[in-house]
Amino acid sequence: MKRAILFLLLTSFAVFNALSLAQEQEDPVKFLQTLTNGLIQELNARKAELKKDPGIILDIINRRVMPNIAAKTIARKVMGRHWRAATDEQKEKFTTEFTTYLKRYYAKAFLSYDDQQLRYDEKAKWLSPKSVLVRSELIQKDKAPVEIRYRLTRGKNGWLITDIVIEGVSLVISNQRQYDGLIRREGLDTVIAKLAFANNRPFGEQ
Repeated sequence: MKRAILFLLLTSFAVFNALSLAQEQEDPVKFLQTLTNGLIQELNARKAELKKDPGIILDIINRRVMPNIAAKTIARKVMGRHWRAATDEQKEKFTTEFTTYLKRYYAKAFLSYDDQQLRYDEKAKWLSPKSVLVRSELIQKDKAPVEIRYRLTRGKNGWLITDIVIEGVSLVISNQRQYDGLIRREGLDTVIAKLAFANNRPFGEQ
């Protein structure tokens, strides 16, 4: 009898957790809150390690952030009109290198974290049945808040971040403009090679 009751309790707990996770995945604001809270907790817990070896941040970002980024979609948007003319091999290489660039970009940004707080609006703005915009503010000591907007798309496995807009500047659009000019002037293969070279430099090196 006791075993049966224990089994029912464990089953109920598992079902409750599954339902809570499903609801969290459905709510884009809770999804972002969970992502950032977990990241901030680890950054705080590993401050001493990060001070000794800043490169550790790459592993943290790779585990906690990158699985939630629609890297291929972002790479395609950044290439813009050049995507159609590119070969499958070029698309794959650019996506790989740009994803690595994004990881290093986020790593440098979060390495400078100093107890700032992210405050999210309670509700997301729905742009389409599968796309939303979530507004937040980065609260800093003795500085004005920084507005950050996240564009997310819902896929088969939940929400993915497809763009981040900081104080009105879109990560996707700003990179699209930069790479459009580079590809037109130097060619896609050269741009990919330069991106790969930059990605292979030691972390933190300019």
